[in-house]
Amino acid sequence: MARKRTTDYSKLPKGTAAHWNKAAYLSPREREILHVGLSRGLGDAARQGINTEHVNVRFRLVEPKRTIPALGVAGFHDFGSIVIDIDKTRIGEPDFSDAVARLVTHECNHEGRTQVGQCPKTLGQSLVFEGLALLAEMAAGHSLDPYFGGIEREQMRLFGTEAKKNLEQVIIGKDNLGFGQWFFGKPRSDGATLPHFGGYVFGAILVRAYCINRQQKPEKIIDLHPEKVVSAWLSGKLDLEKAFSEIKERPSEFLQALNRPLRRMRKLDIRTDIRPPKPLPR
Repeated sequence: MARKRTTDYSKLPKGTAAHWNKAAYLSPREREILHVGLSRGLGDAARQGINTEHVNVRFRLVEPKRTIPALGVAGFHDFGSIVIDIDKTRIGEPDFSDAVARLVTHECNHEGRTQVGQCPKTLGQSLVFEGLALLAEMAAGHSLDPYFGGIEREQMRLFGTEAKKNLEQVIIGKDNLGFGQWFFGKPRSDGATLPHFGGYVFGAILVRAYCINRQQKPEKIIDLHPEKVVSAWLSGKLDLEKAFSEIKERPSEFLQALNRPLRRMRKLDIRTDIRPPKPLPR
C-alpha cells in the first residue's frame, strides 16, 4: 500500500503560499491573481512594520458561505501561519487580487501582534485587535467598504453601550460563539442582534480615537496593548464621535492621511523571494 504524501509546512520556502483541497485545479491565471494579492498584502504589511519573514500564507478553496460575501475571501491566523479562504467562483472578478491583499495585510497585522505577546480572548481585547487590523487595511489604500457601508452613528453608540457591559466576556475559544455575535452580527442567546461588522467598525473607531488623543499613527503602534485603549475609553479620554466623523463622513481625507506614510515608502524593496502558489501533492 502506497504511503500517503504529506507536506511539512514548517519547511516551505519563505513567502510561498501552499494550496489545500482542490487547489490543483486552479488555472495559471487564477494562481497569478492570488500571487499578485499575496505579494501586495505582504509588502504592505512589511511597510507597516510587521515582520513577515517567517509567516507562511496558505490558501484554501471553500464554499462561498464560508467567505465574506462582499469580498469572496475570509481569513484567520495561527501563530506563524495565515490561512486565506477563497471562493473559487469569484477569482476572475475585477480587483479580486485586492480582496486577497487586504485579507493578507489584515491577518499579518494580527500575526505581528502575536509576535509581541498579544493573544486576545476577551471582547475588549478583540475590539482593539480587530480595529488595528482594519485600520491597517485602510492604511494600505483599501476602501472603507464593506465594513462601514451600512453602519450609522446611532448604531455605534448603542454598540458601545452594550460592549461596555461585556468587555471581559471571553469570545475567542473552542465552541465559543461570541466572536460571530459581536463581529458578524450573528443572533445572540437572547435573540438580539448587533450590526454586521459592528465589532470591526467600533474597534477601528476606538483605535482611531486613541490615536487622535495620543497623536499616533495606527501603523506605528504595533506593540500597542489593547488594555491601554480600553482604559482610555473607560476613563472618558477618547472622543469617539470625532473619530467616527473623521472615518465615516470624510472618508477621502481620512484615507489619504492614513495612507500617506505608505506612499512615501513605496520604493522600499520587500519580499523579493515570493514564489507563485503551488498545489499540495495528492
